[in-house]
Amino acid sequence: GSSMSEVKKQFGCVETIQKLLVYRDVLFDVIRYMDVNRTSSIPEFEFQKYVLRMPASSIKEVAKELLAVFDIDNLKQSRILTDQKMLDGHSVIMFNPHVIGLFRLCETSLIRSLNVQALNNAMSPIWAMMKSHTEGKLSLVKGSEDYKEWTDELINHLSDLIGRIKSNIDKLQNMSMLIEQQACSSTEITRQFELKKEIFKRASSIYRREIKPLVTFLGRHANYDQGSGITKCLELFASIFKSIDDSVLADMMLTYHVQFCDMHTPIKQIADEISVF
Repeated sequence: GSSMSEVKKQFGCVETIQKLLVYRDVLFDVIRYMDVNRTSSIPEFEFQKYVLRMPASSIKEVAKELLAVFDIDNLKQSRILTDQKMLDGHSVIMFNPHVIGLFRLCETSLIRSLNVQALNNAMSPIWAMMKSHTEGKLSLVKGSEDYKEWTDELINHLSDLIGRIKSNIDKLQNMSMLIEQQACSSTEITRQFELKKEIFKRASSIYRREIKPLVTFLGRHANYDQGSGITKCLELFASIFKSIDDSVLADMMLTYHVQFCDMHTPIKQIADEISVF
């Protein structure tokens, strides 16, 4: 009857994101699902479960808005979803990685780890540019389209990397505080021994996988099989830009250099706190 012909309310991209932030637990659940299952998609029925689990869904007016916002068609047209396909008879949906990134920022525990592999991947495009420069393949004609293209790429990669490292340091600082609190909480002796063992295991794993690689990465003398560490690369790019009188980009490289070096201090501090365990 009439409900079929009713036009479904749709929201624009900005409006949808604002409402997703209000009901952010749904996306936090989606991200946890993707992380646990090591996947970039989620079955639609799982997703619907998260939406209906919202406490607010019991209030009639709110429920209406909730269902309108999280409606698959609305999420597709507002560019929140990038894809929907059938897999083994189930509908599977994929979220826009930029949206997922935004929600990871809102919840420290969901920030993606920067282990050795992730740091290498983050450096790959930068090493590729160094290689192109060495082979004389990068335009050094200031103001030309080609020059603008590769320098824009470089700046994007560097900003991205700084952002990821900063949020990782926040996450590790939180973890470090939690570990200390757990270690100091007094429970009965037997339980405490078990707990201490568990904390020790977790602490040493975080140290090995996430803290040590970052300490090395941000160190002045980091060198990898594929190329120099980030600080050396920045020094090199700064000198390239200086040599062609692009003082704006040369200064920018030195600013980045300072930022990366500054991040070495807090990560070193976390390393010292955690290494107690």
